[in-house]
Amino acid sequence: GALAAAAAAAPPSAKDRDNQIAAMGQMLLQKGYFVRCDRVFKTPRPGRTKRVKYPKFLAQVPRNEQKFGADGEGFYSWTYVQPMSWTFVLLACLVAVFVVLMCLFPLAPIWFKKIILYTCLGILGLFFFVFIIRVIIFSIVWIVAGRHFWVLPNITSDEIPIDEVFSPMWAFDDLDAEGKVSNKIPLLSRLGAAGGVAAFLFALYWIAPEKGSAIKSINKAHGSILDLFDLYDTPKSIAGQVNTTAVEEAAAAAAAARRQPGDAQEGD
Repeated sequence: GALAAAAAAAPPSAKDRDNQIAAMGQMLLQKGYFVRCDRVFKTPRPGRTKRVKYPKFLAQVPRNEQKFGADGEGFYSWTYVQPMSWTFVLLACLVAVFVVLMCLFPLAPIWFKKIILYTCLGILGLFFFVFIIRVIIFSIVWIVAGRHFWVLPNITSDEIPIDEVFSPMWAFDDLDAEGKVSNKIPLLSRLGAAGGVAAFLFALYWIAPEKGSAIKSINKAHGSILDLFDLYDTPKSIAGQVNTTAVEEAAAAAAAARRQPGDAQEGD
């Protein structure tokens, strides 16, 4: 009797504890207390050479793979439903108001439409300027050192959240898993490629139109954009067509104003 009591009071072995932990984890997994996840980024992210040990971004694995790993490996996430707050309700109302304002955009005054148009064009121009600077810096570093150096390496990535687009600010993307430079091109090949690009740019400059012609083309494109979005400051009728009567009256008044000095000289 003493031996049986001692055997019953003996602690479980390591294998028995692992089996108990696996069974408990599988039970909690089946009841939906947590789910099994996996890394979103299978490879090192841009600007890094190794994967982080505990990633910030996880994705839930398919339903048929929702099993608790007995080896202790894998990632798991607690299932949590965030309660609705007044901030969420306010943001939802603001989104609805914004959608209504977008529907009313055709009724906005001309000056407001022009502000929206020029703001969008300014943002596009800023992106174009940033991309040009990135290419210039990349070309200089590549020709001189043969390295792949990028400013804002994550700005063109569609997998990076918006709050990490500007992190890191610069990085080399020619490093292997061990942190060594890979696929470095010889100097003569780099100089030859740079000479070819320079010759191509010079040819474009040689056949480019004159300054006056370029300005006329820009003004014509600007007028086409205003005409496309109907942003000319001309009076319109209720049907939305240009009020030709008002335009003709304005033209006649301008012509009369130009003829008045000549008529006065003839009378003298």
